[in-house]
Amino acid sequence: MSLKSPTLTRSAVIKSIHIPQTNYALTAASNSMQQRFFGARNKPSKKDEKRMRKIVSQETQQQQDWVDVQQSLSIGAFPGKAGVSARATKKAKQSAVEAAAERQRLTKAGGGLYPPLRYSPEETELLLKEAYDAVPARAGKRGTREAKRQGRRWQAVRKIRKKYKKLLVRAHHRKMEKRSLKVAQVKAVLAEAPDIVKRDREYQAEVFRRWAQTMLQSVDKNQEGSISAAEVEN
Repeated sequence: MSLKSPTLTRSAVIKSIHIPQTNYALTAASNSMQQRFFGARNKPSKKDEKRMRKIVSQETQQQQDWVDVQQSLSIGAFPGKAGVSARATKKAKQSAVEAAAERQRLTKAGGGLYPPLRYSPEETELLLKEAYDAVPARAGKRGTREAKRQGRRWQAVRKIRKKYKKLLVRAHHRKMEKRSLKVAQVKAVLAEAPDIVKRDREYQAEVFRRWAQTMLQSVDKNQEGSISAAEVEN
């Protein structure tokens, strides 16, 4: 059964408070236990009576604990000013329930259980000192030469890896220098390309002009030769 009930209101808590009559509860519990364990028998044995009294006392103790928790939730159990907020009231109720549960855990552990032990800092320090003093001294080899050998080995390994890393960095720089040079050359060619194209077109135009001039001169000479030949024949 959980002792935390933060959703209960004050009126519900007051209505739920019930203080039973001890004699009636014991009588009813005894009758019910007799019917449960002994059936039609009228006189139980001493062992059965002892077990029945133990069970009834446990049930009565649980009921009384629950009554104590309910009474701690009743009106007037929380000190403070009148007219506090609902949030503060709810927080106070929750704190009271947690405190009651902790108090029950520490003081009313139940049959066969004991409350947890709590030690002061001085006692804790003494117990730790006693425990550490009880640890036996180390026997056998210390392994110092093995540790030194492994230290030298890993020092050599780190040196080799450091050198390899330097070589990788240098190779990377050389590769980036070649790539940068290639990119610079490509950019220079792209920058000079318009002038080169312009000069090439001008050269092609000049060649075409000379070719056209030569062709016109040859046509004129052919025409003059044909005219002179016709005149000679006449």
